[in-house]
Amino acid sequence: MNVIDLNGTWTLNNLTNTTRFHDMPVTIPGSIVTGALENNLINHPYYGNNEDAIQYLFNDHYSFSRTFTLETEVLMSEQILLNCEGLDTLATIFINHTNVLETDNMFRRYKFDIKPYVELGENIIEIQFYSPVQYLKEIKLQGENDLAYLRKAQCMFGWDWGIKLPDFGIWKSIAIEYGDYMNIPPFLFTQTHHTQTVELNVRSKKAIDEATSLTCTLYDPNNQAIESITINNSHTFKHTFIIENPQLWWPIGYGE
Repeated sequence: MNVIDLNGTWTLNNLTNTTRFHDMPVTIPGSIVTGALENNLINHPYYGNNEDAIQYLFNDHYSFSRTFTLETEVLMSEQILLNCEGLDTLATIFINHTNVLETDNMFRRYKFDIKPYVELGENIIEIQFYSPVQYLKEIKLQGENDLAYLRKAQCMFGWDWGIKLPDFGIWKSIAIEYGDYMNIPPFLFTQTHHTQTVELNVRSKKAIDEATSLTCTLYDPNNQAIESITINNSHTFKHTFIIENPQLWWPIGYGE
């Protein structure tokens, strides 16, 4: 897969109050707080009681947006995937003003096909974030245990060791991946130890796509190839590497 990095400068807008955070350049990965800090709009929340002075920020909804350009080569690919490593938390993703996905989990990655929504030349991606504070207020009005219904780090709402900072945004890397589809299945690795050797067993959990040729190579710690095997057609990958006199990892105090 080829990668188009979408990290870098995005534009932040406040969707609730247009008098603040309007067309503001911010760095992604980042959040509402990091964007405000790099634009010198707030004092650092970890100093003194500064956290109290910025709680109003988390009651609003926000939008992060930027443009990206796609060439003909990209559009001819079988797949064009948007890979969001981390969105915190209640987000709606728009590609060229079309709603393509809604998220509600800070702890998972979202990776999906956007080929139907992109076009040759300049495109725009916008990710709108709904305030987690407002969401919890709505849940609480329904008589529910609010935090239990939000897949977001609970310590962000205050803990005995940390401040209350229910921040949100694009908190991990984001990129576009494109290329021809390859059905590479998940693999399982197991070891069987003997006195002077180790058997390293490698197998795929399902058959490899008939159009795919897959090579598995074992390297030593000096990056020298020990053995390589290639599997073609629709077979399950299964092979055992025999490692003579292996260099073993030991816990501290028990060996090298």
